Amino acid sequence: MPRDSGSKARMAILDVISTGRTRLSRRGTTSSGIAVDVSEKMHQISPTVNVQAVMQFVYSHYNHGGSDVMFGGGARWGITPHGNITPYFQVLAGLTHCCENNWFTFVAGGGADIKVSKTSRIKIRIEGNWVVIFEDPDHGFRFNAGVVIPFGKK
Repeated sequence: MPRDSGSKARMAILDVISTGRTRLSRRGTTSSGIAVDVSEKMHQISPTVNVQAVMQFVYSHYNHGGSDVMFGGGARWGITPHGNITPYFQVLAGLTHCCENNWFTFVAGGGADIKVSKTSRIKIRIEGNWVVIFEDPDHGFRFNAGVVIPFGKK
């Protein structure tokens, strides 16, 4: 199917601002941080599944005092809303910068957007991702919760 067009198209939107926790196994550390991602609906695979291009920026501050920044991009597969809940799965790849070094990073996970009300476009997002930083490699789980603030057309 061709990409959506006309009044059904969505411009790139500031998709979510969230705060979260990351636990990395090798470092044995936990972090708090903020995540911002931008997405655009690219293709309707079927009446119930769509694909979005997504870019994500994550800043994490670790309990030992260090911090890192991850920037990645990839694809998100969303399922047509079931009532007030829209589940999705995503795969991202990018770079993590920490301590004057850059490492390739792979992220896979999913989550759900929950409508605040039937008339509002604002949603609550809950997301969990498996994060692999090819440092030694290091890996862990990132949990985010935040607010989806759509900008652009519906």
